[in-house]
Amino acid sequence: MKPADISIAALARLVADAKSAEHRHPLLSQMRVRAGADWVGHVRRMLGAVTGSQPAESVPDFGVYNLWVFDDVSEMRAEIARRDREGGSCA
Repeated sequence: MKPADISIAALARLVADAKSAEHRHPLLSQMRVRAGADWVGHVRRMLGAVTGSQPAESVPDFGVYNLWVFDDVSEMRAEIARRDREGGSCA
């Protein structure tokens, strides 16, 4: 997702909340993927940013992607390192 995918007001609220909670981490690099289908809309529905629910059978087929959400950066780094040892990085 990119800042243009959400409203300016929502982005400002998120930044202010992150700063006040000392959860602000400057972006040093980023990876982009060709999302295809309605990836952004699907993620918004999953995160509750869009009202209404979507039955499981109507979820678009995004292929063989995995979505992992971490609330601990150390755990995320450990998982990335583990996967790099398994198959190597694609970066």
